[in-house]
Amino acid sequence: MRTAVDSTSRAASDTRRTVDERELLSRAGLARFVLAAGLVSFASWLTIWCAVGTAIATALILILIYCCWRTAATAVTLPGVSQVPRSSTWRLRNYAQPVRFLWVLLAVAAMLVTALVYRELLGGTFILVVAVCGILLTSLLIAGGFESPLPSAVSEARRRDWRRLLESGTRRRVVRRCSVVAAVSAFAFALMARVLVLTARQRLEQGVRPGASRIYYDAVAITRWLDDALTGAPAGSVLQRWAWPALVSGFVFAGSLLASTAFLLAARAVLSRSAGLHTRTPENLRSRPESAAPSVSSEARGKNEAYFGLWPMVRAWRGTALFNSSIATGDSAHLDRAIVLLRRSSGVPPAGHPDRAMFQSYLGAALRLRFERTARQPDLDEAISIGREAVAAEVADLKARARHLSNLGISLQTQAEQTGVQADLDEAIAVGREAVAAVSADHQEQAMYQSNLGGALRVRFDWTGQLADLNEAISNCRAAAATPTEHTYGAMYRSNLGLLLRIRFDRTGAQADLDDAIAAGRDAVETAGVDHPDCPMYLSNLATTLQTWFETTGDLSAMDEAVNLDRAAVAATSRDHTNRAMYLASLGLGLRVRYDRTGLLQDLNEAIVVGRRAAAATPADHPDRAGRLTYLGAALITRLEVSRRQPDLDEAIAVYRDAVKVATAPPRTRAAAARAWGHVAASEQRWQSAAAGFEAAVELLDRLAPRSLARDDQEHILDEVEGLAADAAACFVQAGQPGRALELFEQSRGVLLSQALDTRTDLTVLTEKHPQLAERFIALRDKVNEPADRFASVAAGNGGQYSPSAERRMATVAAFDRLVGEIRELPEFRSFLKPTPIQDLLPLASAGPVVVVAVSEYGSYALALTLTGVDPLPLTSLAPEVLADRVAAFQAALKDRASSDKRVREAAESRLTDILEWLWDAVAGPVLRQLGVSGSPADTERWPRLWWCLSGLLAFLPVHAAGYHGPRGDAVPRTVLDCVVSSYTPTIRAIAYGRRTVVADDDGRETAGAAGPSMVAVAMSSTPGASDLPGVDAEVAAIRARFGDQVRVLAGVEATRKDVLAALPAARMAHFACHGFSDPMNPSASHLLLQDQALRVVDVAELRLDVAELAFLSACSTARPGERLTDEVIHLTSAFQLAGYRNVIGTLWPIADRHAVDLAAEIYTKLVSDGDVAAALHSATRWSRTARGWDRPSTWASHIHSGP
Repeated sequence: MRTAVDSTSRAASDTRRTVDERELLSRAGLARFVLAAGLVSFASWLTIWCAVGTAIATALILILIYCCWRTAATAVTLPGVSQVPRSSTWRLRNYAQPVRFLWVLLAVAAMLVTALVYRELLGGTFILVVAVCGILLTSLLIAGGFESPLPSAVSEARRRDWRRLLESGTRRRVVRRCSVVAAVSAFAFALMARVLVLTARQRLEQGVRPGASRIYYDAVAITRWLDDALTGAPAGSVLQRWAWPALVSGFVFAGSLLASTAFLLAARAVLSRSAGLHTRTPENLRSRPESAAPSVSSEARGKNEAYFGLWPMVRAWRGTALFNSSIATGDSAHLDRAIVLLRRSSGVPPAGHPDRAMFQSYLGAALRLRFERTARQPDLDEAISIGREAVAAEVADLKARARHLSNLGISLQTQAEQTGVQADLDEAIAVGREAVAAVSADHQEQAMYQSNLGGALRVRFDWTGQLADLNEAISNCRAAAATPTEHTYGAMYRSNLGLLLRIRFDRTGAQADLDDAIAAGRDAVETAGVDHPDCPMYLSNLATTLQTWFETTGDLSAMDEAVNLDRAAVAATSRDHTNRAMYLASLGLGLRVRYDRTGLLQDLNEAIVVGRRAAAATPADHPDRAGRLTYLGAALITRLEVSRRQPDLDEAIAVYRDAVKVATAPPRTRAAAARAWGHVAASEQRWQSAAAGFEAAVELLDRLAPRSLARDDQEHILDEVEGLAADAAACFVQAGQPGRALELFEQSRGVLLSQALDTRTDLTVLTEKHPQLAERFIALRDKVNEPADRFASVAAGNGGQYSPSAERRMATVAAFDRLVGEIRELPEFRSFLKPTPIQDLLPLASAGPVVVVAVSEYGSYALALTLTGVDPLPLTSLAPEVLADRVAAFQAALKDRASSDKRVREAAESRLTDILEWLWDAVAGPVLRQLGVSGSPADTERWPRLWWCLSGLLAFLPVHAAGYHGPRGDAVPRTVLDCVVSSYTPTIRAIAYGRRTVVADDDGRETAGAAGPSMVAVAMSSTPGASDLPGVDAEVAAIRARFGDQVRVLAGVEATRKDVLAALPAARMAHFACHGFSDPMNPSASHLLLQDQALRVVDVAELRLDVAELAFLSACSTARPGERLTDEVIHLTSAFQLAGYRNVIGTLWPIADRHAVDLAAEIYTKLVSDGDVAAALHSATRWSRTARGWDRPSTWASHIHSGP
């Protein structure tokens, strides 16, 4: 029995070893096949480059043929084992298998076709010879290389030697060598793909073969997959991860190039044959029981086949190739087929598998591209949905994740452009930044990610006007445009850069940007060529830039070229293409601009025709529709001015109205359309329609310049709507609605000031009823009010790089706006922080009327707010052009006043006097008569009060000093000074802010004002870099004489910006005796000169002083408005009022040192006795007029009071 058992055991052992030997030899044959196929392919590509490569390839092929002939006869040679006899039966036996014979036929046919196509596309007769040799060799290996059974002629002794060598560890070395062979083969295939990419690119550049573009795009896709396969292989699994990707890539590579079903079938056959071998390792070969099947379980095989494709993997890469082909050629059929293949493939890998995310990402990109061509919304919705799923998958490969993020970002940007939802655009920018950060700067796709991010940032700039976004977009696109000219998307990168530079030129006026924009645009057009699918886009971008060049330089040839380029873009685009409307709109704009220069009516008529076509081709809810309608309206108005055709007027008003209704359009575009609507209707005296247009523009102001923007960006945008307040008020008065006129004037004037006042509103009631909401409001309010330096703009700080602080501010403001909306949902707070209605403004006239003066080309009016309502008064002598002349004459006279020539000074004072008399006739006299004010009050009566709220250029003139001041002996004085006490206010709402008596602190408790007077006096008799002010010491002495020890003086080195800002909150009053500077073009930069740094408008406005009573700015031009943003009332006086000072005394022009001392002393004398700041200034001004002389108004009319 014992012998029988041993015999059975040996038999079982022999059987198990036979299986292992067959398995091992099968692996060896497989590796031999992979190595041969890889080297043959590599050798064939060597012949492309040089004669030496041809010789090397020939030698390699001859050696391979000889080696394979030997190995086919001897099966395999191992160390210590003699060669076995030849066996001539294995070839016929293997060829007799029908399935294998089919594989051979398919492979041979496909390879032969490949060789012929390579020769046709890439050139080289010798390639055909090499390929044929490779076909013969590969055919032999496919036929007999997978299984090489031990020949029956091998003797028993040789078998024992074979087993001994296997048992001694030689098997491990054989497997290791097979793994190395497979790895080398994989690298050979990868190198082959890269060579093809370079070759096709070179042929593309030379324009030799029309089919090279297709090869290039397909080769890029295959190379990317090879990179993932090779770099993602874990250590210890070289054979199972490298051998099969290399083999399959060879077949799929050729299949994608040729769209050959034969190659795809061959790939499927090889994968099917290798399914079992792929999942087995040398370790489980050693220990597998004899009863185990040579392949994996059915469940494992199902997963393996599901992932390795059999068909799914092939479908995916075939779909990717078709997608790339559609990008290159614009073929819609290829795109549709690609979507079908990618959709079927993306559902096969299990959830969470990295390949599933990869397939979904490509499917999303294909769906988005089809949406861009067909405008089918379901495609875009699906693209975003599967893009989010791909990004959410846990992908270890950062390069793959970056690709998923970028694709999702483009889809979100497209969605935002369709819907106008900024949240989608913000998310697109966020994921775009993450994609850029995920890969290194030298990554092959980094340029694409940067370009995509730049596009999203440009859209947000178009919407918000935030210069930081534009600078960051240019920084990214400039880096992308640094790629070589022959890069696939090099033309696109340069065109995008040119577009962005042109936009920044429009914003900043930097000539270098415009020059670079034209150069980049021309480079893009020349690089792409007329046959490129995106060439129309590049032509249109260049045309827009050339139009800007024409508008800047007047070069008509540039405008002619721009029109021709726009025509070419339209001609190269099919009628159903989604971009055709954009090209038509650009052409229409160019034709109208050229008409303005040439007067050729044919251009104007054509501009209207193509403008109508552009508007008709744009969906009603598309964001770009508003801009295209606005272009059409401008062309119609231009023709109306020439022909006076009534239909043009009606159509223009209609298209502007339709443009305003496009809710998805950027607020800037809608506001521009609304203003144009108001202007064209008002010009034809259609007051109701004009009022509706201007009202729509005013309602958009909050969205036009939101708190989230940097102050510079807000000011730039608000400068575009300068004069809106007066135009809206005038049209509503003309329409018979003076109350609404005043409401809109208040809502559209001082927008920045109103936003600041919103955050300083009284929260007492909210704190009592909803303390948690009040606490959240205070926390967010404080963050919103943080100094601008903490939210440094990209434009000023880091050369266009992404600044997280700006994003944090945007998020903070968004949270603040959401909270305000939440508070407004409460029944008792529905009007929380909303524009003040007229019924709430009326009580502010309890202490005296508030006179709003609106100067507009549609009529100038004084709107007197009293307790009973709003009384409009036409000011027929206050035409805008007349006012402009008077203001210019007034400013010139002020300059002449500083002349050393006495006669010039006297003439200047005479002109100032004349202008004060004109002010009485045109403005002040009619207003006082309307209010029933005449003459001075009796000695026992209080002086009546009046507040002036002036618009536009009128704010430069001293209306409080208007009148005839000479000794004329009039029974009733005709001067404002002798009738009322005048004060100024930037807005009516600011009066209410100044009249607060208690202020809630951060905990909601009421804080009373400090008891007794206290003052900080900043005295700069000597200022570094400026002239001395000798009168400052006398001015401070006069203050000390009246307030004694309650005055804290900061002088010399103590008067630093830091110390001054720290001292202001502790004092009820502040006096500044120093140099002042008013910047007419950038009023926010106006400042007071201190010891070390300037105290700017923005520095003061950021203060929040609840107990401040008076700020006396005894410096030059502290109340002078800017020539820009006049209606925003940005100057030092309004800044101190916003900081919390109830009363502020400022100056309209430069003042003399000695006069400032006398006037300050007189003001404080009256203030100590009376306590009324406005009355004290009024009395001191009348005293100074008498002391200095009525005919020297520059010495006594400079100071004004702003406050309640």
